[in-house]
Amino acid sequence: MADPLMHHPAFLDIQRALRKAWLLQQCLWLVLLAVGLSGAILFSTGVSVWGWALGCISVAALCFLRWNGPYRRSLVFQYLQEKPKDIVWIYGYQLLRAPLGVMLSNQYRIYFQTRDRQRFSLDIPEKRYMVVMKWLNRILPHAEFGWDDERFERWKNTGQT
Repeated sequence: MADPLMHHPAFLDIQRALRKAWLLQQCLWLVLLAVGLSGAILFSTGVSVWGWALGCISVAALCFLRWNGPYRRSLVFQYLQEKPKDIVWIYGYQLLRAPLGVMLSNQYRIYFQTRDRQRFSLDIPEKRYMVVMKWLNRILPHAEFGWDDERFERWKNTGQT
């Protein structure tokens, strides 16, 4: 893929969304660390099984989150950088969060389907959704865009769109 396309504002939006997801994972990592350490400290005096179980579960979750690494190791980033021809179907889904009628957020989730039947997603703010989709349409002309029930059935049965 050409370098000028990777400096497009839409690609920067994708990087920003991936970075935000990674930072949220890091915050979760810190919360799990605090819970695990406090559980181990609180329950270590009585050698409680529950304290050690809480500590072990927290450590396992920490290892999982840290292993995923920074956003540049995400599938979206890797496929767009290294294997753009393998992305065959892209569609967006609007996420409205309005509990009790109070609008909290409005964003889009973009789903990517690949030749090898992998599916991954990316959350994009509402304001930038069309810019990102137009950019993806330009750099991935071979991919199909948009949701269709018939396309989904074909994908489910054969893996082809």
